[in-house]
Amino acid sequence: MSTESATTRPFDLFGAAVERLCHDLSSGPRSLPVRGLDGDAAGVLDELQAHPRPDVVVVQCNGWNIRHRGSTPSELQDGLRRLGYRTFLIEEDGTARLRPLGKGEFAPVAVAHIAALMRPGPLPAPWRWGAPLTEDEVVGRIIRTCVDPHPPYREEGAWLVREAAPALAAHRALRVVAEALRDDPDERVRAVARGA
Repeated sequence: MSTESATTRPFDLFGAAVERLCHDLSSGPRSLPVRGLDGDAAGVLDELQAHPRPDVVVVQCNGWNIRHRGSTPSELQDGLRRLGYRTFLIEEDGTARLRPLGKGEFAPVAVAHIAALMRPGPLPAPWRWGAPLTEDEVVGRIIRTCVDPHPPYREEGAWLVREAAPALAAHRALRVVAEALRDDPDERVRAVARGA
């Protein structure tokens, strides 16, 4: 694992939906302290252990960057859970939903924004708790990542295909896209897709 530390980031760099969530949580009736972190799994977890833990942590989970720093998005989410947080995928599609990510589940996209809450409770409007991602939603998001025009995203897509549960591997569309990644123009994408 990398020893590179996490960086605290202003929320507006995470995007409008995340900025809105952080504002709403920190200024709403619950007035929760919120931190925004970016970095590898070890850096984020070390940062949280070195300071009093906030009630809410928003983490930019860039799979490609995390992997190239020596860890994985799953290690980050598992570490957050070990510290007592519950993790949620922040939907950035305008629906203002937080979708639970259970143990062994992952955010099936190249760059995800994860809300880690120590004590989930009522959310300020317009935010609401959403249902876990369905199998079809997970497969669809992995496929979109695999066909992205940017090679680092396709590389992360190849990792997502490799890490997908056996039930997901049975999806024909996922098998087709996995086969295409083995012949991707980018050498690193091919290497991951071929299991090198």
